[in-house]
Amino acid sequence: MKKLTQLAKTDKALDGAFGLFTPHQAGAKRNPVSIEIKANGMITSFYAKESLCDIDLRTLQTICALAYSATKSANSGHLVTTMHQVLLNAGLSTTSVCSIKSIKKSLGRLAATLWEFQSASELEGTKDECYGGGSLIQYSFEHSETKTGALTINIHPRLFKVITGDITRFNNLQMNEVRKLKTGVQRVLHHYLCSLLWAGQEPQPLTIDKLIERVWNQPPCQLKQTHYINRRNQITKALNFIAANTGGAWSIQELSGDRYIVTRADIVEQ
Repeated sequence: MKKLTQLAKTDKALDGAFGLFTPHQAGAKRNPVSIEIKANGMITSFYAKESLCDIDLRTLQTICALAYSATKSANSGHLVTTMHQVLLNAGLSTTSVCSIKSIKKSLGRLAATLWEFQSASELEGTKDECYGGGSLIQYSFEHSETKTGALTINIHPRLFKVITGDITRFNNLQMNEVRKLKTGVQRVLHHYLCSLLWAGQEPQPLTIDKLIERVWNQPPCQLKQTHYINRRNQITKALNFIAANTGGAWSIQELSGDRYIVTRADIVEQ
C-alpha cells in the first residue's frame, strides 16, 4: 500500500489570487471569475468559467502533493495516478459515490480555469524572462473512469516548476493537516495561513476582519450586520479547529479587539 502524501507545493501567485477559491455554499450559483494581479515583477491573470470553491482547492492541493511525491517519475507536468489515489490522499472515502462525483466535477472546473502570466518588464529591475498560459490542469480517464483505471493529469507548466523546485517562491502545505479539515472555511483559511506563514517564521498578528476579507474576498464593511457576525463566528471556530486538530503545528493566541497572534511551528520537510 502506498504511503499517503505529506507535502504539497503551490505557487505564490496562485495563493495571492484572493477570491479564486472561496468556501462552498450549497445551491449557490457559480459565476465566472476574472482576477488580475500585478506583483513581484509579474502580471498574473486567472479566468474561471465557474467560480471555484474549497472542494476544488483541496483537489488541486492533492494533485500538487501527488505530483511532488512523483517528481522523479513525472515528466514535464505529466502525472499518472488513479481516482483511488486522489480520493485517498484528499482524505475522502474511496467507496463513496458522492466523493467520486465531487472529484470528477472538481477536475472539470479546474480544467476550465485559465492561468496566464507574463513579466511586467515596465517595472524597474524586472527581467523580461517569461510569459505563457494554459489551464490549471488537463486530465483524462482510462477504463471508463473506474477508481483503479489510469487518471492522467497534465499540470500547468508554471505550477509544475514550483513543484519540482525550479521556481522557489512557493507555499508549503502539510497534507496531514489538509486531510483533517472539515469545512470550506477551514480549508480556505488554512491555505491562506500557510501562504502567509512559513513554518518556523515569526508569529503574525491578524485581525478577524482581515481574515474575513481573505476567505470570502469581500470587505466586512460591505456585509450586513447579521452576515458579518456569522462570518466572524465561522472564522473563530475555524481558527480554534486548526489549532486543536493539526498536531501542534499551529498556535492561535487571542488578543483584545478581535485580534490574534498566529504561530506556525517549524517542520521537517519529508
